[in-house]
Amino acid sequence: MNIHDWEREISEALHSQGKNYTPELQRLMISSPDPATKDDIKFTVVEVTNAMQRYFWKKAVVGEMFGSIERISNKFGDTLEENYSLSSGPFLNLARTYWTYQIELSDLFPEHSDKWLSHALKAVEINVRELFFPTPGEVTVSIKMRRKVQKEFLQEFVPEMNIENFLNENPILKEDTSPGRIGMIFAFVIIVAGAVAYGIWG
Repeated sequence: MNIHDWEREISEALHSQGKNYTPELQRLMISSPDPATKDDIKFTVVEVTNAMQRYFWKKAVVGEMFGSIERISNKFGDTLEENYSLSSGPFLNLARTYWTYQIELSDLFPEHSDKWLSHALKAVEINVRELFFPTPGEVTVSIKMRRKVQKEFLQEFVPEMNIENFLNENPILKEDTSPGRIGMIFAFVIIVAGAVAYGIWG
């Protein structure tokens, strides 16, 4: 997806919350952060990040994708069904949404890496990855703690999801053979509120 495709996604995300992607906001989102950026501008970007986060989860509940599913197997060699040994269900729905989002987002880098738009979209990707698709790191998080935090997050922000099925299907919660990292594990409530995005640029 190119930058204009992502602008359409942002517009749709804002529209779903009764807001508009105005020409003024469009000019802001395709501009670059500045060390002297005023707090009101940062707050506006946080609101966009928040809208995209909620939009992401609205899609994830039903497994709606941001791009072609074929790009996943082209990049990683296996399909998600093969990788996670699942054929359906809420975890696979999230995986489809997340990995298509992540791959399509990578198209913006490095050309548009200096844009507010890219920072906001990347913040959403980081939020989801840190909590649900952690990469190996130095901090080991127990399965019990990881399950607890995921459950509390989903109950708070995606109550329409079949949460127990999600937790039971999640392969990350079935084994603890390697260290996992969830950098925002105790800050899950403020993720959607945009505080993470604010911190990146604050």
